[in-house]
Amino acid sequence: MTALVRHKGGHPEQSEAKPSEVEGSHTVPSTPFLTPDNQLAIACGTGVIIVDRLQIEGKKELDAEAFLRGYPSFVGSRLE
Repeated sequence: MTALVRHKGGHPEQSEAKPSEVEGSHTVPSTPFLTPDNQLAIACGTGVIIVDRLQIEGKKELDAEAFLRGYPSFVGSRLE
């Protein structure tokens, strides 16, 4: 699954993700968080998606771990 989101009103980001059974009820929808096994996840209205890869417009695609090294504030932010 590919999604297009905006982070902090900036350029669109494309992500590759898959649905997950991880509990995210403690998290507000559209909020990225780390699962207990350190996977990047985004809470949805119902359920959670695990994000495998992300790409900011005009930048190269990165796996989630590399993306978070460059954008650590992504976790806990609010996506549009």
